[in-house]
Amino acid sequence: MLFIDRLSKLHVLTEVTNVSLLLLLQGAFVNLALPPHYETEMNVNCTRTDQVTGVVATDTTNSNYKINRQVKSGVRAIDLDEFDCNTKSFQPGYYNHETNTWHDRCNGLQIDTNFRSVPSSTMFTPILNYGPCPLLDHRENDIWVSIIGDSVTRMILLNGLKWSKIEYKTWDPYGVLGFGNAETFIMAAVPTTTNQRIWFTFTFEFMTTEDGQVIIDNPPDHLVVDMPHTWGDFVTLRGQGIDINDPGFAMEKVPDTVIFNPGYHASDMNTQQFGENLNDVLVQWQQTIIERNLKAPPIHITLNMLPAPWMIPEKYADDRARRTELNEYRKNLAIIEVVQQHDFITSVLDFFSPELLFNGHEGDTIQTSKTYHEALPGRLSAHKDAVHLGGEWGLRVMIIAGKLMVNAMCNSG
Repeated sequence: MLFIDRLSKLHVLTEVTNVSLLLLLQGAFVNLALPPHYETEMNVNCTRTDQVTGVVATDTTNSNYKINRQVKSGVRAIDLDEFDCNTKSFQPGYYNHETNTWHDRCNGLQIDTNFRSVPSSTMFTPILNYGPCPLLDHRENDIWVSIIGDSVTRMILLNGLKWSKIEYKTWDPYGVLGFGNAETFIMAAVPTTTNQRIWFTFTFEFMTTEDGQVIIDNPPDHLVVDMPHTWGDFVTLRGQGIDINDPGFAMEKVPDTVIFNPGYHASDMNTQQFGENLNDVLVQWQQTIIERNLKAPPIHITLNMLPAPWMIPEKYADDRARRTELNEYRKNLAIIEVVQQHDFITSVLDFFSPELLFNGHEGDTIQTSKTYHEALPGRLSAHKDAVHLGGEWGLRVMIIAGKLMVNAMCNSG
């Protein structure tokens, strides 16, 4: 599924057994990323999105194109091996349903999503199973990973902690941002093979506008709270002072890795506004680092996953015309454009591509094997609501996203 122009969207059903495929937009072409040495036919169904109501309808004038790895109707199919990877752009791959693995073309990862295995595969499996982590080889002391995002990103971290049975502590000093679950700030220590521990913290944060949103203590423009630049900042923001379970970090320590997700609370911004505001946030971050004479840490910006606008409830009906798949995809393009302007940003973490494969309506199916239909009768969706992941596919996507964060940390030395 991908968007060709301002109104149209491609829904792709593949006949390749047990493999989900991904479409990427480059210039005037749609590049279909196929696993190496696969031949396939694609049924491409075009739809149109009403820019006022957000309603998606089939475009019968442009439906049922057949693509077989050749230029046809402006569509070109390529092998993944031909794709020129850019760490500040989309990271294509494919999902193997037989092995339940995501194959990432650009970093070479084959991410196991078998959460039902014993032990379960989680985002922390590469650490707990003593897999390669170059950062651990280069550091003698404990490591701090600062994750900043909204409830979607928080869910990825919490699922990893809970499925790995790793204890964590939470704070909610504002009493409003946690939306009843008191998890505005999170801290957890993940053990490693050495005496080192990797401390993961979470700061509940998202880009927003002041209208209709909660702004706490006059944070930087476009953010709901301030972002921690140092350990002392994190301690101050979460409240309650130093905790007995805290690591022995100096207050002026900067994170070893920062992962920032702009969040899903900016549907009222158009693409240009979203990009400009994100740029303001990142420039302000860098200026603060310079003004405080801090060492700039590696910082990774995540792409947003597509929403499920058909699941927006009636009480948020006004959001349907804004939170369309096309509009949210454009915001990812804005993220990529902004990130590519700044050398102090290390990379983009592509949460969009793995989830895209399972962004279907309830009742949708992929045309694969009979066994696959029996395993997933009538449903291929990773969503439990408009923006949050849920169910089997949602959990698998969260494992992929979590392991992408861990991989970024391990290679940020």
